[in-house]
Amino acid sequence: MNKEGTFFRLLKYMGRYKLLYAGLIITMLASIVLDLSVAWFLSIITNAAVKFEVNRWPILILMGVGMLICISLIAYFDTYLKQKASLKIRNDIRQDTMEHALRLPQSYYDQHHTGDLLARFTSDNHAVGEASGNVIMALLKNPLLALCAFIYLLSIHWPLALITISIGPLMILAGKMFGEVMRKKGIHLQEAMGRTTSFLQDVLGASILYKIFGLEKKIANQYRQYSSEISEIERSQGKIQGAANSVSQGIANLTFIIAILLAGFFVAKGSLEVGAMIYTIDELFG
Repeated sequence: MNKEGTFFRLLKYMGRYKLLYAGLIITMLASIVLDLSVAWFLSIITNAAVKFEVNRWPILILMGVGMLICISLIAYFDTYLKQKASLKIRNDIRQDTMEHALRLPQSYYDQHHTGDLLARFTSDNHAVGEASGNVIMALLKNPLLALCAFIYLLSIHWPLALITISIGPLMILAGKMFGEVMRKKGIHLQEAMGRTTSFLQDVLGASILYKIFGLEKKIANQYRQYSSEISEIERSQGKIQGAANSVSQGIANLTFIIAILLAGFFVAKGSLEVGAMIYTIDELFG
């Protein structure tokens, strides 16, 4: 099944819990505001310290405490709602999968191993539940947070914002390139895990047979092959992930160095406050 079809089928399940996702959107927007506020608060403290404005410290302490309380509350409700949405959708999919499995003709069971169905009820179900909670909300939040931060950075010092953000497409290109490779490896791993699960189900359900015929060594060798296949795919995934992290880190460090040099230059010229510099760096790399 194609990715678009799978996504829209997931949306149908999510549509059953509109209130839950409305709450998640509210907590997401509040989280974005708080993320931007923390960097802004840091810039305010920095400017106050540079200007020796000691009299502002009581109100700054109260602001800090208030922000900490708000961050904690939003984090709690956000996590709770994500888990609740994920659990409800997993439960719905489990029940629908069972109803569908019961309606399948005998010819399907003749052609497919029950281990494949077992994987749908366990690992696949867990992955879909995770996607309907943490993953999909992160896909919504991260671009929106980046857009809001960029707009605010433009209002603070647009030349610095434009120059540093111009390297962003390199990060997107690297993510797209490595992400597609990791997706394919993930499919291969899932298939290998499914074959191994089917094998284990056969073996563990027929202990009398392999003991009678003395098949322990043969089964152990077969399982070793399945396990080695999984290890090889995971090792390949590790190499790709390492390369992706290396490239991403290199681009991030390049952007950081450029931003620091430019921000320091603009501060030295007097066109940028130290607090605004701290805010800009924090939003770009925090």
